[in-house]
Amino acid sequence: MTAVLKAYFPQILHWCDDIRTLLVCDGLRRWPTVEALKKARPATLEQFFHAHNSGRRETIAHRIAAIKEAVPLTTDQAVMHASVLMINALATQL
Repeated sequence: MTAVLKAYFPQILHWCDDIRTLLVCDGLRRWPTVEALKKARPATLEQFFHAHNSGRRETIAHRIAAIKEAVPLTTDQAVMHASVLMINALATQL
């Protein structure tokens, strides 16, 4: 999972300490790309973090700010499509 994320969505590796958590897996299934995550409203992200027991205001504010500033590593649609399929399968298994 780490190798796939490094190829198209490396920011998630810096935003979360452990990518094997329910928070990360559910987040990746819901917003599998930087572009999808950036489209989410801050209130939606806050609700998501609270629902996954990540409720520290400082942590949430830092993550939301980082999400808004994130730039996709690649825009190659073939890489994106294959990576999203792989991440969805891996996140579902975890």
